[in-house]
Amino acid sequence: MNKNKLFPPGTNVAVECCVLGTTIGWMVIAGMSFISKFQQARENLYDDFGNGVMIRNLDREMPKLRSLVSGRLYGLLIVLLGCAAIAVGHYVSYYRESKSIYVMKRVSSRAEIHVRCLAVPLITFAVALIIAFIMFRLYVWGYYYFSPEGSLPKQVDPSFWRAVL
Repeated sequence: MNKNKLFPPGTNVAVECCVLGTTIGWMVIAGMSFISKFQQARENLYDDFGNGVMIRNLDREMPKLRSLVSGRLYGLLIVLLGCAAIAVGHYVSYYRESKSIYVMKRVSSRAEIHVRCLAVPLITFAVALIIAFIMFRLYVWGYYYFSPEGSLPKQVDPSFWRAVL
C-alpha cells in the first residue's frame, strides 16, 4: 500500500515513524525491568555465608507473579497515549494547516480522512499490543522455568499459568 495513503498530506513520515517506534522501544525497555526484579526475588531465596557459598533458605518462597509483573506493562499505556495524540494531531492538522477539511469532504470515499488519520496510530498500537502479549508470556514462562524447585508460593496454581502459555 502506498504510504501516502496512510498519512495526511504534508506529514513528515520519517519523524512520525521515529516517534512511534521510539514509544514502542521504551515500552520494551520498561518491560525488561522484569528481569532485574525477578533476579532480585530469586537471590532473596538464598542466604550468603561468604566466600561465594549460597544456600537456599527453605522458609522463603518466590513472590507471586502478579507482584513481579505489576507495572511492567505500563509502557503499553504510554504507547496508547502517544497513538491517541498522533491521531488527534492528524485530525487537527486538517483544520489548522493547509490540509483543508473541505477538500477531504469532497473526496469520493467518506472514510478517506479517517483512514489517513487513524491507520498508522491503530497499526502501531496493534503492534505494541502483540509485543506486550509476547512479553507477558515470557514473564510467565520465565517465572515457572527459572524459579527454583519448591520455591513457588503455595497459593499459586501452576496449571492456570501453564494454560496461559
